[in-house]
Amino acid sequence: MMSPPRLALAACLLPLATVAVHATDAGRETAVVPKAGTGASFDMYEALSRFRIRHKRTASALESTTAGLLRQLLKEPASPYSDLVDHPPMTNHLAWRRFTTDLSSTFPDAGEVALDTLRWQMGLTKARPGVDIAVDEPAITRYRGREAAANARKAEIDSDIFWKARDMNGSRLAEAAGEAVALQMLRDQVRHTDPKDHRALDIQPGVLARYMAQTHPEAISGADRRYLAEMLGIALAARHSPVEGGGSGQLPTIYRVARTAAAYADANGYLTPGGYCDGDAPRIRAPDSPFFDEPSALCFVAATDRAVARWYRRQSHVEAVRHPPPPEHGGFYNLLHWVGAVFVLVDFAAFIEVTEALTAEDMVLEGVLEDADAELASSRSSRLTCRISQ
Repeated sequence: MMSPPRLALAACLLPLATVAVHATDAGRETAVVPKAGTGASFDMYEALSRFRIRHKRTASALESTTAGLLRQLLKEPASPYSDLVDHPPMTNHLAWRRFTTDLSSTFPDAGEVALDTLRWQMGLTKARPGVDIAVDEPAITRYRGREAAANARKAEIDSDIFWKARDMNGSRLAEAAGEAVALQMLRDQVRHTDPKDHRALDIQPGVLARYMAQTHPEAISGADRRYLAEMLGIALAARHSPVEGGGSGQLPTIYRVARTAAAYADANGYLTPGGYCDGDAPRIRAPDSPFFDEPSALCFVAATDRAVARWYRRQSHVEAVRHPPPPEHGGFYNLLHWVGAVFVLVDFAAFIEVTEALTAEDMVLEGVLEDADAELASSRSSRLTCRISQ
């Protein structure tokens, strides 16, 4: 049963989207949460919220806002191209030092790792080739361009999956990006899981093999597409992402999908060399593009993941109108509609108020927080999401 905080959030979000996430084939109801990396899953802002709630009165612990945190971390919070603040004011506070000390058992260099991971998981980093992301000549060749390679490598999508998903979805690049990420997650599961555990974990290598072997989109079965869509949806809804010892790890799924779509856009090319970028910086005046409207255009490598995700949301709606699939491609449309709906919901996870509400709920279940305190967090989050959803 859904808990009161989650019910409150769901009540506000229901007018926006209704998401069906259960497949019916062969009695399978849910896909397993993807094991998409070798690092342990960890949500840095959730950890920070837990620390604040434990060490402060709850009302005081929940005084932060998304806008306020972004002002601490970004030099120009309203800009899609904002640089990071080198030394955010909050890191000078004694509470931050205590927080990182608590993390030292998990991360040896917790002082540096905590800030880097927070920036990474909140989508505040960029994909500039050679600056943020290592890009060599073979990668440029495989992904057909320097910018495309940087975006795809940040999303951690193998080049064969990148192009296969593109070929199987034609001009529907937003949909292709979702399938590419799902296929990559499945490949990573197969690589990192003992074959004898595949059945118990509902890891289906055959889905990957059949998809990669196809040459005609209509030959991909509805069951295989639903399996991929379900896997993607679960990953989008997850609050944690794998974190390696150095603190960065894998991007949250929402940003992997958006970066993959950006890579497709860059690989397609633009009317003007360099597209919307002048080197690794945005052009002052962006050129026309045969693929994307001017208001939605970005120099993707210079933009933050958060900004690219906002672009992806807009672009997925544009594609749904411009490129409706033929009747025999109903599975394509269902996946795009489904993923788009999930993105509406997941957008709210970009707000720290939502993370705090869900964290407080978890702490109630663990017996370390009173119900009344969790209701305070839930009420604050509900006011935010209901206001935005209207």
